Amino acid sequence: ILLPTGEEFLNTFFAAQLLKAIPVSLYPPNQLNDLDHWSEKTSKMIESVAAKIYVTDKKIEKFCFKLSKSGVKGITVEELRTEVDKYQYDIEVFTERDICFLQFSSGTTGEPKAVIINQKNAILNSELIIEALPPENKKISVCSWLPLYHDMGLVGCLLMSIVNGTDLILIRPDDFILKPQLWLQAIDDFKITCTTAPNFAYGFIQKRVPQEQIEKLDLSSMEAFLCGAEMVYKETSDKFLNHLRPAKLNPKSLMPVYGMAETTLAVSFTKKDTGVKFLKVNPDKLSQKVISLDNNGISIASVGEILPTFEVKVVDNEGKKLRENKVGRVLIKGPCVSEGYYLNYEASEKLFIEEWLDSGDEGFFHKNELYICGRIKDLMIIRGSNFYPTIYEEKICSIEGVRKGRVVVSSIYSPTQDSEVVVVLAEVDSQTNLKEYDLIEKIRRVILEDSLPLDTVVLLPAGSLIKTSSGKLKRKANIELWKRDKLGVNRSRFSATKTYLKVLSKQIQQFRFFQ
Repeated sequence: ILLPTGEEFLNTFFAAQLLKAIPVSLYPPNQLNDLDHWSEKTSKMIESVAAKIYVTDKKIEKFCFKLSKSGVKGITVEELRTEVDKYQYDIEVFTERDICFLQFSSGTTGEPKAVIINQKNAILNSELIIEALPPENKKISVCSWLPLYHDMGLVGCLLMSIVNGTDLILIRPDDFILKPQLWLQAIDDFKITCTTAPNFAYGFIQKRVPQEQIEKLDLSSMEAFLCGAEMVYKETSDKFLNHLRPAKLNPKSLMPVYGMAETTLAVSFTKKDTGVKFLKVNPDKLSQKVISLDNNGISIASVGEILPTFEVKVVDNEGKKLRENKVGRVLIKGPCVSEGYYLNYEASEKLFIEEWLDSGDEGFFHKNELYICGRIKDLMIIRGSNFYPTIYEEKICSIEGVRKGRVVVSSIYSPTQDSEVVVVLAEVDSQTNLKEYDLIEKIRRVILEDSLPLDTVVLLPAGSLIKTSSGKLKRKANIELWKRDKLGVNRSRFSATKTYLKVLSKQIQQFRFFQ
């Protein structure tokens, strides 16, 4: 399904269910996409699931001419309208193991993999979300701008609302990016009680919706601003809550959550009336995989308690279960866990450690709550110690002149030092008055304060770094692009001048989030 959020998407998704076909939602192109890149990536996804048909509309169809090479037939919703009255059907009963849909994991590296979500997975996880939300079932109403090709939008908003039989207001993602106040205005107009978004969106609201507009809103109906899909940062949370205080927002409504496509969606939820909670931990001890509270340390967000039906454990490299305040690999088990990847037995085998799903994340438990440190594959292992890029990215994002949520910190091997060294890629805010040298010096200090070997700091124009469809920065992919001089800069330091940045509309640049 290559359609934007709208009635035609809903009709197509559920019509496929009715036919017992398997719906797979992919992100549609727009005029700002690199069409060659989009066509190549989309063709790979189509081929990986042996798709027979793609459904789009006449506006999008003109961008899809290269997809036919994948051996898939295209049809538009305009054509389908002329055929629907001719079709006779009988509604069949589904079994629990019938495939409900395939969800492409937003994984930051590797070939596309389609997660199998069966009927039981989808309905049970929707029910778990319903029970975990602060409002009572009948009082749940949702407003979402999240794309429906992403599990947070599809399961967490659309399917959950249908299973619960309650109101859902949908906003197109591109409308939100161009005019983010629409999200807040809809919450006020319809007295919405729940919504969900990644961390970046809360920072986006704080930056793009003026205080005078906030003061006109009444957000007192909101009981759950869920925050997931990426790391939750204290600075972003604090600024968002402070910015929305004049709109009567309950500060405890901001609730970090945790999940992934391979578990259908939700695994853990912040409890009602708890709000966002951070632990300050010693960074040196953290690099040794030990949690030691430190008032001057770094902040890591709780993602709440584990939902019913799930089992979650944290293990070391030998698979031994760790006690609280020890950092290790997060493993998950339960009836919402997918059976694997469609038509990809090898990847499915690697997904599990015995009967436990390997989340690919490192984390720890503290007082029965789960904390996520970061992706294992993104760890920087330098001189025998582990360092989490997200921690340094958060610090760098707090520097004046650096775009929030648009920093990649990673490591590469240096033959001269016989060790991994740190590389920083940072997008520059077009409004900054800081000189290139001053900005680089501030970034350099963040890395060197932990005595990490720093190789390069690269300043980039806005919109340079690539993300997954869910909005997560592709660390390794961005580093590889930088190595091959494909980020539009040389490997030397680059000064992003105001003159260059002003050529591009800030709002239009943000479309890259949906790539």
